[in-house]
Amino acid sequence: MKKRVITGLMAASVIVSLAGCGAGQKESVESTAPATTTETVAASQVETAEATETEKTVQEDRAARIKAYQAALDNIYQNHILPDGSELRDDISGEMSGNKFAVYDVDHDDREELVFCYTATSMASMIAKIYDYDEASGELYEELSQFPMLTFYDNATIGAGISHNQGYAGEFWPYTFYTYDAANDSYRAEYFVDAWDKSLSEVNYNGEAFPDDADKDGDGIVYYLEAPDGSETGEPLDKDAFDQWISENVGKEENIPFQDLTEDAISQIQ
Repeated sequence: MKKRVITGLMAASVIVSLAGCGAGQKESVESTAPATTTETVAASQVETAEATETEKTVQEDRAARIKAYQAALDNIYQNHILPDGSELRDDISGEMSGNKFAVYDVDHDDREELVFCYTATSMASMIAKIYDYDEASGELYEELSQFPMLTFYDNATIGAGISHNQGYAGEFWPYTFYTYDAANDSYRAEYFVDAWDKSLSEVNYNGEAFPDDADKDGDGIVYYLEAPDGSETGEPLDKDAFDQWISENVGKEENIPFQDLTEDAISQIQ
């Protein structure tokens, strides 16, 4: 009798255990059942609404950006005042329409910048400015200020030519490479690019002879990648080595759609 009771209890225990597993499996199946068509449609509608709202915000931000750029350009055109409140030099030798501007994403951060080149003036007063727009404050801030001899590249690098060429570079015009600093939304000087044309002088200011060994192609010109502050001078490079460095580090030249600074052009920015 005792043996039968134990056997019966064991059977009951097995039944209870199986019932428990079955309940758990049922609950699991119910909890992982695929969403109904109604739920799927509802989720899709939410995603669409969120995307629409995001697109609306982007459009509103861009409209505010363009309006701020137009106001800044109008103030430059009418009053000769830059966005930071400083005045353009008084020695304006030409019409304001002789200057250039562009609204373009030059730093490739998916937001357009305002580029203004002040060239209808004396050489000493020429300047180029790149501005971005702060949505929070509604103000413009400066990313770069340089002499208006700029070359733009598709990796956001900018080559800025110096205002005067008084070294040994000859027909080559020295310039500074600026790279975009995304963390600070501004440009920083990376390299100063210079050259030495042997036909101008076989000895430099320090009395050092022209580096014929580095001039592998024998064209009488070598190039230097120097620290922007002049603290370091790189090794001389011949044309092939210099061109290779450019192709590997700078990117392809980019055509920026500059326009004359006129009232019509300002009003028609889109």
